[in-house]
Amino acid sequence: MALGTATADTALQVGSNTLYFSAAYVSTKKDVKAGSANATADFNLTYK
Repeated sequence: MALGTATADTALQVGSNTLYFSAAYVSTKKDVKAGSANATADFNLTYK
């Protein structure tokens, strides 16, 4: 899914549901060096 776009609607079952998402670092420069990195991701969950 592209940044800032919504996923398709997902039907939920009664009870617990698990939604799987993942993220990855993407280099923004040609030369990248190894090292530690930290990130935070916020997302909105909208019910219909």
